Parts: sequence; C-alpha cells; structure tokens
Amino acid sequence: MSPLRRSTFRAIESGCAPCNPRRQHALLLGRALLWRRLQFEVRCRRGTDPGLPLHARTLRRQIEAQSAGRRVLILFGHTGAYSVAAAGGGAAQTVTVEAADNNVTWIERNLALNQVDPRSHRVVEADPVQFVSDSAKESFDLIVVAPPSALGPATARRWDVLRDHGALLQSTLPLLPADGQMYFVTTARRLKLAEGQLPDATLREITAQTVPPDHRNRRAHRCWSIRRRRD
Repeated sequence: MSPLRRSTFRAIESGCAPCNPRRQHALLLGRALLWRRLQFEVRCRRGTDPGLPLHARTLRRQIEAQSAGRRVLILFGHTGAYSVAAAGGGAAQTVTVEAADNNVTWIERNLALNQVDPRSHRVVEADPVQFVSDSAKESFDLIVVAPPSALGPATARRWDVLRDHGALLQSTLPLLPADGQMYFVTTARRLKLAEGQLPDATLREITAQTVPPDHRNRRAHRCWSIRRRRD
C-alpha cells in the first residue's frame, strides 16, 4: 500500500487544491480508495466520473458522525459514497435509491467493499421521486437528497432540479420524525431554494461548512440543513 499521490487526487477530481495525503488518511489500493477506514471504488481515467466527489468529503464525515443507530435514506445514491459513510458510522439501516442501473451496481460494490450487510443496507433501483411518493408511511431519522441537475431524456417535461426540487423536498419532509435531519445538496449553482413550498420546515444553508476549506472551488456545491418546524 502506498500513500495516494497528489497527482491522483487531481485525477480523481479536477479543481481540488493540492492535498496532503497523510493528513487526509488516504491510500489507493488498486481501484479502491481507502479514506478514513472506508473504501470506495474510484475511476481515475480523465474524462470519466471518478465516483467520489472530494468536495463532498466534509458532508460525508458529518453523515458518518450522525448515523449511529439511525435509519438513513439516501435519495439519488450516485455511487454510494453517502451510503458507505452512513453504514460506516453505525447506521441501523440504510436505504439507497438510485435510478441508473450502472450506478446501482457501483453502490452495491462499494457497500460490499466495506463488508456491509445487505439485509440492513438496501439498494433500491427506482426513480427517487416516485419512491418518495410510494413511501408515505415510512420514517427515516436522517435523509440525504442529492439529485443531479436533471433526470431523464432531454425533453421539456423531464425532472429539473432548479424547477422541481421544492416539490420533491415537500414530499420528502413527512418522512422525517420531529427530531429528524435532512440534507439537500446540489451542484446547481443557480438554484434558488423554494422556501415558499416548505412552510413546515426550518431551513438553513450550510454550504460554507460543507465545502472543504482546502477545496479550490468554493462553489462546488450548495447544501441546506432541513428540519421539520416545531410548533
């Protein structure tokens, strides 16, 4: 095992400031990245999705720290980075919802790398928007909503995060108990949070705390903490 080189960090994600690999506790083991005792499958070929956005590593640590004994829902699982963080943090259960079949298998491989029990940590291949509509009776202590900018073929009616995120968050909020926590994270820089569609929620933008201080692009993502409003 050799320390992950700075050039490999840059190959994994362009735009990340040079990192000290020893401070980041990162090792490259074949195609798997060992980061703070958790393993992630990565792709380092230029022009391909690396599968592990470095700009989200602070949020992953936060999710890991908050997951112990909790039931966690990940909407738009991508490659399972948040799912691995939650399972590694001791979540009692995780449900990861992802529509793309190639991402579903990537999530499953990442969970298997970390010897996660699939009976307690499920991966659901489904439209996350539809999953929320079908899960009105479910309850999750921690929810991560991390949609891409758009879903489906390029038509006027396809789901768009700028236009449609408010309805999704409004539908997801009832799945939280009174003391639950939701994170909404997006790379859509122009997004204006649809606060008017969330009158029953307490909303707080925490982007300044979730983009790592050594990340060159301070606008790599935006993130909100969402809780149910208490009367």
